[in-house]
Parts: sequence; structure tokens; C-alpha cells
Amino acid sequence: MRQWNNLAETDGISVGQQLTVGEGKSTSADTGTVSPKPTQPITTPSAAAKPPVQPTTDGAAQQHTVQAGETLFSIAKRYGATVADLRRWNNLTETDGVKIGQVLVVTQPTAKPASADSTRPSPASPVGTVIEYTAQPGDTLYKIARAHGVTVAQLLEWNGKSSPAVSVGEKVKIRK
Repeated sequence: MRQWNNLAETDGISVGQQLTVGEGKSTSADTGTVSPKPTQPITTPSAAAKPPVQPTTDGAAQQHTVQAGETLFSIAKRYGATVADLRRWNNLTETDGVKIGQVLVVTQPTAKPASADSTRPSPASPVGTVIEYTAQPGDTLYKIARAHGVTVAQLLEWNGKSSPAVSVGEKVKIRK
């Protein structure tokens, strides 16, 4: 079915999206109803037709509002990121998809350049930033580690755990 619909392994589907489910038939993702395949191809704006991505100049992370037909994979490709990057920057799990209108961080924020007229020394930056993730239903330490680009061993160490078990609502410290 993925081939019939030109979907990659990482592509999701959205409500209202037309899918080919067999020879000459398509189905609506929101109702599951099957209708004859249209004779004219359905065209949607392609990533190539979108304006080029302009980097921010102030070091802030760039954001993107999800449009109809977009997936994490297509958005990552457009911004030169990976799906894992988008998941990490937006605290998304492996099972999270995107919704029309959802705003995503699509570039990693960078440090602002120091102004030339600055005379005060900047304070020492911390060795790493610690974020706190709240475990959701279905989360495992492995899943959390993958989503944040760290290892299970690191999560065990940072959280003083001897077991990889994680409970819903548990706060998991993640160092960046």
C-alpha cells in the first residue's frame, strides 16, 4: 500500500487524505469508505514549490506550521534536518504524528553572536542543559533515549536508576 501511495516508511497519514488501497480504488483516511479512483490525479503543493527556507539571523530556532499533507519526514527533508531532530526539538515520541496547524521547531537554536561593543565578559556557560521529560503511556527508557538522541545507559546514570523501567508521569532528566 505504501508504494501505491508513494509513502515512505516514516510517512504518516492524516484525516481526509485519499489513499489507494487496491487496484483502482481509494479510501478516505477519516471514514474508511472506498470510492472509485479519480481519473484526474489529485495535486497538492509539493515541497519543491514552496519558497526556500531562510535561516534566522538572531540565533533563534526557526518554526514551521504544519500544512495539509505534510509529514515529519517531508518537513525534516525541507529544512535539512532528520526526523529524529524534529522529534527531539519538539519533545515528540516515536508514535507522535503531526497535525495541520501544529507549530514545530525545525532548526536547532544557535548561540547569539556577541556584540562587538560588549565590554563585560559573558558568564561561564553550563556544561550541558538538563531538561526534564515526563514519561507518557507507552514510553520506555529506550524510546525516550532515542527520541532525545542519548543512550539508555546515560539516562540510567543521569537519573540514578539501576533498572530501565519507567512509570507514567515519572520525571526523566536528560542532558543536552
